[in-house]
Amino acid sequence: YDVTIRDTTADIAVLALQGPEARTILQKTTDVDLAKLRFFRAATGRLDKCEVGITRTGYTGDLGYEIWTPNENALALYDAVLDAGREHMIEPCGLDTLDVVRIEAGFMLHGIDYFNAKTCLIEDQKSTPYEIALDWAVQLDREPFIGQAAIRAEKARGVKRTLVGLEISWADLERLFDEEGLPPSVPTHAWRDPRPVFRDGAQVGQATSGVWSPILKKYLALATVNAPHDREGTALQMELTVEFERKKVKAKVVPKPFFDPERKRA
Repeated sequence: YDVTIRDTTADIAVLALQGPEARTILQKTTDVDLAKLRFFRAATGRLDKCEVGITRTGYTGDLGYEIWTPNENALALYDAVLDAGREHMIEPCGLDTLDVVRIEAGFMLHGIDYFNAKTCLIEDQKSTPYEIALDWAVQLDREPFIGQAAIRAEKARGVKRTLVGLEISWADLERLFDEEGLPPSVPTHAWRDPRPVFRDGAQVGQATSGVWSPILKKYLALATVNAPHDREGTALQMELTVEFERKKVKAKVVPKPFFDPERKRA
């Protein structure tokens, strides 16, 4: 094959349209039949006279699409989508909002919940596909590849730690604040500073992302937890600071994603 590879990253704009009304809004503006566009598939077409690519993807846990177009079409595309969504109370959102919904979806963030092996200073900072729940992306029964033997050995002996979902106990959080004479308080933005996770007084991992979910009305976190404490239903504790004092709030290992409506894939 005669193939030319060119980096077009700086030449392409992308707009993410995410939420329960995403299909209804986008269909008003494009000739692509979105009813036939399956989850994680792509199509090309027109949107408000612009040539676009549409992928049924996104960094949220809801129904969503990402629209790709040359930079010169970006403003027209943005205006067209916003106009089409006004009757559905569409709201433009930025990265702070995206950080909330990606945690609700159980999506890890590079440099926060896991790290590129090439940037790690020590071996313990590295992660295997099994540790960060990417084992579904690894096919071991195939021709040899770099790391195959190591991953097979890990699978045979068992994974030493896993990226899990945590649900923080609201009742216990409320109790800790009440002891200081304060009303309960949760962060209005997602946090990314690591917080120790404990079981029976010993540290067994660390929570690396967390947020109060406005959809689920729950305090959620992503955490890397050592085996066997990473099993669903395991009662743990997470460090919580109340009035400048470090405390431990009850938490439980729960399935990921936290938010996974059927419409996302339907």
